[in-house]
Amino acid sequence: MDGWPFNHGVSLAHSWSTWPVFLMPRYLAGVCLRAPGWRVIGIEPVIAGLDYVECSLDSVVGRMQISVTLEADRFER
Repeated sequence: MDGWPFNHGVSLAHSWSTWPVFLMPRYLAGVCLRAPGWRVIGIEPVIAGLDYVECSLDSVVGRMQISVTLEADRFER
């Protein structure tokens, strides 16, 4: 493929190709909206076999930075 689409009618720049951009903050870091306008957020990370997740998001009220570290001696897999 050498970085080119499969044929002339295929574009690799579609909105559905941004799905991982949504998944990381929402599921791995656990950022969820609790009030309109990002005034209140929740942090509910999904433990997906990772030991560490770091995420930053820009919102209308400012930048959010989230770090989640799994301490193996405090959590059974």
